[in-house]
Formats: sequence, C-alpha cells, structure tokens
Amino acid sequence: MITLRKNIAEMAGYVPGYQPADAASYIKLNTNENAYPPSPRVLAAIVKGVGEGLRRYPDAASRLAREEAGKLYGFDPSWIIMGNGSDEVLNNLIRAFAGEGEEIAYVHPSYSYYGTLAAIQGARVRTFGLTE
Repeated sequence: MITLRKNIAEMAGYVPGYQPADAASYIKLNTNENAYPPSPRVLAAIVKGVGEGLRRYPDAASRLAREEAGKLYGFDPSWIIMGNGSDEVLNNLIRAFAGEGEEIAYVHPSYSYYGTLAAIQGARVRTFGLTE
C-alpha cells in the first residue's frame, strides 16, 4: 500500500483567498488581481500574437521572455526564473532551498501559501512582525 508522507497527511491544506460570488463588484487586493480589464491595444496584440502558436506548447525555458527581461533589468537571462505564476515560482524555490527540518523565515502577516509550502517540505517556519 502506498501512503502519503506523514507531514502531508497531517496538513490541513491550503485555503485560497476568499472568492465572493459577486466578485465582479469588488477590487480584490488579497489575490493580486488587476482591478481593470486589459486595454484594447493589449487584447489586439494578444490576438495577433497568438495565431498558430496557440496549438503548441510554449518554450518551456521561456528563452525569449528571459532574454527580454534580462535586457530590461540588466541581468544575464540564466539568472532569471519564469513560471506559470508566482505560486509555481515559490513552489520551485522552496523545494530547491528548504529541506526537511530547515527553516523558512518571512514577515507576518503575509501570503499564507509560504507556510503551506514549508509544511510540504517538512521545513520549520519562523515569522517576524512588520515592526521587528
């Protein structure tokens, strides 16, 4: 029989931010959503740029995006990490740098997903108040 790791089985699980049923009438700062729709120029560029590429997977290494970000910010593209949103990037960073029994520190209140990721890795959490 295959069983879950003990620390995973004991977790309560991640609870995402509150999503009201009439979300369109709110500006939800807790989920980093934009309060405004994209401009018509952005939508037109997306439609034009997608074309045939929509039926294929994008470059998994995000080479072009990393090169352009590197030019913009003055970094070598090999130093830039791209992902499918901040949760994926955070997941990869925590998995790479936080081992079982090691410590993750962050300011509290903060993003609750940090604690969830630490628990998955079996890492300890140390939080600091905003004024510490």
